[in-house]
Amino acid sequence: MGRGPGGDRNDQLGQTTLNACFTQVSSRRKSRETALKILYQAEFAQNENIGDKVVEYFCENPSDVGQREFAEILVEGVTKRKTDIDERLGKALKNWELSRLGYVERAILRLGVFEIIYQPVTPDKVAINEAIELAKTFCQGESASLINGALDYAMKEKNRAVQHDKNGKAKEDI
Repeated sequence: MGRGPGGDRNDQLGQTTLNACFTQVSSRRKSRETALKILYQAEFAQNENIGDKVVEYFCENPSDVGQREFAEILVEGVTKRKTDIDERLGKALKNWELSRLGYVERAILRLGVFEIIYQPVTPDKVAINEAIELAKTFCQGESASLINGALDYAMKEKNRAVQHDKNGKAKEDI
């Protein structure tokens, strides 16, 4: 069976699948950026309802509405688990205080830890890479390296806890 003038059907299906995957990745990346922007804004309005911040953001940025669902999951997840996430980051940040980091770096780290610990659908390495890409875009200096190291530590701690559980030892809180 040869190829016709339109190319092989399997090639076309493969390209369609590849395009769909790229669109999903691109959309998720934009959702992460949106979540970062909302979490950054929330740092300055600590007493406001985070849900109001989400609504406000999408009213001011209607072109970002396509990223709303995943962005809301990230923002609400980080907000609800902020204390636990910050405790994990405290352990992961060797020789650093979370409060000494910039608002953007903190928001990126919180997003990364949330995805690693609480979003099993996102592979850990993808969560780390996406956080690094956010840092390269929105931060300066060595922020990407710091974020990479802290999130790698958080991933390894999670994996150790899971491994302990599989070996029948006392289950640690993940």
